[in-house]
Amino acid sequence: MANDDKKSARVKFITPVGVAIYPKLVEPDTKFNAEGTFSVRLRLSADDAAPLMAIMDKVADDAYAEAKAKLSEKPSDPKKIAAQKKQLEKLNRNDPYTMDVDDNGEETGDVIFNFKMNHVVKKKDGTSKKIWPFLFDAAGKQIKGKPQIYSGSELSVAGTISGYYVSGTGATGAAARLSAVQIKTLVSGGDAASFGFGKFDDGYISSNDDDDSDSFASRSMSEGVDGEGISSDGSDEDF
Repeated sequence: MANDDKKSARVKFITPVGVAIYPKLVEPDTKFNAEGTFSVRLRLSADDAAPLMAIMDKVADDAYAEAKAKLSEKPSDPKKIAAQKKQLEKLNRNDPYTMDVDDNGEETGDVIFNFKMNHVVKKKDGTSKKIWPFLFDAAGKQIKGKPQIYSGSELSVAGTISGYYVSGTGATGAAARLSAVQIKTLVSGGDAASFGFGKFDDGYISSNDDDDSDSFASRSMSEGVDGEGISSDGSDEDF
């Protein structure tokens, strides 16, 4: 179980192909973490989600049980009994996934998973290192460039699951760490479908022969995308 000082053993997983929601897989998001976080929410059908749900439930249940057992032990210092009792009372188990709902708040039957990776991690020797998630295309070839990956892209996620316990809040649960992504279908900013457009049977068809790479459209579609690889020195190190 992971807490302030200790990390639990990690369980590896690979998801079925699902639909990405707000993916941050190329450039780290610094809104809540100044050092940056990669993340993606993945929507899966109930059938596809069931195996991963079972794994995460088991890890979350074990984390809760371990924390409860530890807090139920009588402390050697009598002065700590009251404080430990309060910690036990606020102990709670967080759900490791959520059920998808529509605009009316009704459950759709799909399940939402949240996967994250810190951009900066500490190595065993105390130094820090920048890492990126591995990105692969549908053929299994590693993507070296900087693709625009938008919501609606269909992809599979690989990573590890570990339990956690936060003594300050009493929260326990299962955290899913992102390691790699394979993209089956890419939805990018320049795709008509990403804006809700369809196809007409007839009408104007662009040849793109006189495409201006410095045009407003070209800049607006690609602006703000960065990040590549897996680590700052190209290695894949387990921390």
